[in-house]
Amino acid sequence: MSHAISRMYDRQVRVDAAVDELSRNEHHRFTDLFVVSRSGNSQTGPGQADASSEQLVAALMQAMILKSHAKAYAEGIKRGGTLVTVHASFGSSLTATTILDSHGPIDSGHVDATDAMYLWDDAAPCSSLFRMPVLLPDSATFARFWNARSVRR
Repeated sequence: MSHAISRMYDRQVRVDAAVDELSRNEHHRFTDLFVVSRSGNSQTGPGQADASSEQLVAALMQAMILKSHAKAYAEGIKRGGTLVTVHASFGSSLTATTILDSHGPIDSGHVDATDAMYLWDDAAPCSSLFRMPVLLPDSATFARFWNARSVRR
């Protein structure tokens, strides 16, 4: 399981420094890196300076970013920003976040769930730990909640 961590930068020098430090990290191997700007996506090749919002959203979705988040990031990219996304494996998210934050990111226009304060509920520690609702909002099965199919005979 991995966690996508994204930061927006206004200068290419900062992008290059962040990507270089992530790829050279001694303790964690960050190889799942995506850089998306108006001039292109590092994973899909060169882009166009006049890329539409739809093209930017499509490029961001190739980096496994949710469409709802990609729309907010696309606006920042259209304003001239460059988005760096790393998919950090379990136990390496803090390192990736520290590295990305140390290179002077700018406001991306998207509020990450980790940015908001999360309340801990002592009555439901497991739900708090996994940030899952204690009760499902409808009569949905647990498999439907996880978007997983049930095994049938």
